[in-house]
Amino acid sequence: MRLHRSGYAGGALALLMFGLLRRMDGGFGREAITSRYYDVQASQLLKLRWDMPQQLLGVEGFRTGSKWYMYFGPVPSFLRMPMIAIRPSLTGHLGTVMMFIALAVALFASTRLVTRIRMLVRGQDSPVVSSELWCIAIFVFGCGAASTLFFLGTEPWVYHEALMWGVAFTMAAFASILAFIIDRRTKSLLLASLFATAAILSRGPVALGVVAALGLLAAGALFRKSRVWFGLDADASPLRLVASLGLAAWVPIAAFATINYIKFGSFFDLPNSRQSISLVNPNRKAVLASNHGSLFSPGYLITNVAQYVRPDALRLNRLFPFITFPPLANNFGGHLYDTIEPTSSIPSSMPALALLALVGIAVVMWPRSPFRSNSVSLRAILLGSLIGPLVTLTLAYIAQRYIADVIPFLVICGALGMWCVYQWSADRKVARRVLGSFFLALTIVGFIVNLGLAIDYRYLNPFVPEGPRLSAFVSDQYRIDRKWNHGKMPHVIRVDKMPTEVQKRATVAILSGCSGVYWSSGEYWSAIARTRATGLHDFTLRFPAVDSPTWLPVLVAGDAEGSQTLAVQLQGDRRLTFGLRTVSPEKWRHFNEKAGWVRGVTVRYEPGRTYHMRVILDQNNGAVRMTISAADGTTIPTSRAFFVPGRLELTPRQAREFVVPHSQVTIGRNDFGAWTEPRFSGSIVETQPKYLPKICSILDE
Repeated sequence: MRLHRSGYAGGALALLMFGLLRRMDGGFGREAITSRYYDVQASQLLKLRWDMPQQLLGVEGFRTGSKWYMYFGPVPSFLRMPMIAIRPSLTGHLGTVMMFIALAVALFASTRLVTRIRMLVRGQDSPVVSSELWCIAIFVFGCGAASTLFFLGTEPWVYHEALMWGVAFTMAAFASILAFIIDRRTKSLLLASLFATAAILSRGPVALGVVAALGLLAAGALFRKSRVWFGLDADASPLRLVASLGLAAWVPIAAFATINYIKFGSFFDLPNSRQSISLVNPNRKAVLASNHGSLFSPGYLITNVAQYVRPDALRLNRLFPFITFPPLANNFGGHLYDTIEPTSSIPSSMPALALLALVGIAVVMWPRSPFRSNSVSLRAILLGSLIGPLVTLTLAYIAQRYIADVIPFLVICGALGMWCVYQWSADRKVARRVLGSFFLALTIVGFIVNLGLAIDYRYLNPFVPEGPRLSAFVSDQYRIDRKWNHGKMPHVIRVDKMPTEVQKRATVAILSGCSGVYWSSGEYWSAIARTRATGLHDFTLRFPAVDSPTWLPVLVAGDAEGSQTLAVQLQGDRRLTFGLRTVSPEKWRHFNEKAGWVRGVTVRYEPGRTYHMRVILDQNNGAVRMTISAADGTTIPTSRAFFVPGRLELTPRQAREFVVPHSQVTIGRNDFGAWTEPRFSGSIVETQPKYLPKICSILDE
């Protein structure tokens, strides 16, 4: 029990750090993109339905017949069902709470694994000393706060939560399998099968390792020598072992196949061609075409392995949080990727676990290792825990979050390595102190690295839209830098017009006169600040009452040869829809809209009431946006309505070129076509700020 308590103490500290990270982001109830997926699915399951609203799923939806489904496993939704049934208003606010619970499960399983492996190396009857308690506490803390599990706390996204539950249940299943091998109790095998089912219905790739481990044990149970090799009871009945282990492996596979068939009409296939993003994104279409309709291919192995195991996948930065990602992964072989995000690596982001895992691998592989016999019972789960990472290494997507798939392997190998080093240093007190201090230091470094990467990704990830969050964070970065440093600002370039090609990540481009400030993601430019010269227009307006649908011009940019019209369609039932119309064939072909208008959201309005509207039509980065809010803050159900054509439908270059180059802008008047009324029949007044954006004074050298 003392061993377990020390692990729980380390886990509690890791949970505290995770809670503080989420607190920095607005607390446990904050809603984020995709954070409603599991909550809404729980509501649907309470109605005995698997389908989901298409509008909610967006690009992640899969169409089967006339219904839409998501590919994420249902177990996180199962866990929410009692809460949603009692209090439906929690929908959209449970993501962080459930991630916190998932991390607690993962740390509990880590404690069980590290204490079981200690028994294998040190012996069941070896006395417990205080240094062992410190080792366990630091190790479990590192599993939660100095690993990618901590990084996943950046956002309560469905992608992150799925990974956390998958890893947590996978480690719980491996701990139960190890308990079965050692204790030979049926209860442990039942728990292993239960956790394996929960894991595969949360995150498939990492859970395949548990199924593989159970399958290996079932095959190994056939013969006496193989039973000994896997650490099973040599004298046990082979038929009984094969039957029980085989059934334990079959249950999660059957559960996965059943639910997959209900949603997609196939037992194991995921119909990528029927996903929403595959219908509109040209790059996704090309990736699927090059891989026979799949996002997995052995051709990605070299690039993925090179990125995930490189030892230098970090960069120190003068700007807060001072640690950032390296340049995007080098694509060896030129294979077409769906997405390559800023990504670190296993040794760079988890140095303590990675180094201990190397020791554990050496113990298992080196024939003369004095501890090799101690690892016999770990062979099945070690081999199984490699399956998840191998699947991820064939994916056409590189991202920091996918490093989490290797955590079960690192925890098992790392625990073995730690106890072997501890046992080796039993009579070497100086060596034990030096190695213990080094282990603690690496764990602290891992925590700092993951904290820095989490903050960096939270505010500067590829999915952060233009807006106050990005602008405020970049402004704060340079404000902090000015307090401690003087002279030239890092990563800043001053230009008369935007570069044709996007600069390296984190480059800040300032247009002459500070008419616009842009931040580079490495693929596209995001505006930090705009003025009228870079496409920012603010209005105060009142809408008229109409009897039939009427398009009214808000802003027209360009001339008779090429123009873009941002307008609103007023409808007789006091609703309005945002719209964009482009007269420029070479630009228009990027969209699938046939009727001429790209439509935005529809909201209610009150004729004669004053509204504030912001329009962005930026030819520097292709941003097109309309937002509206009531002047008194009390009207329209959606107080902020957005119109965004969508970068997903365009390649990065098309997005940059989408806005028709223009030098002429007219407000409330359309002189170039009959697709709107000639004039805005209500009242519209453009209002412009009297001062330059605040960041201009911060960046002023």
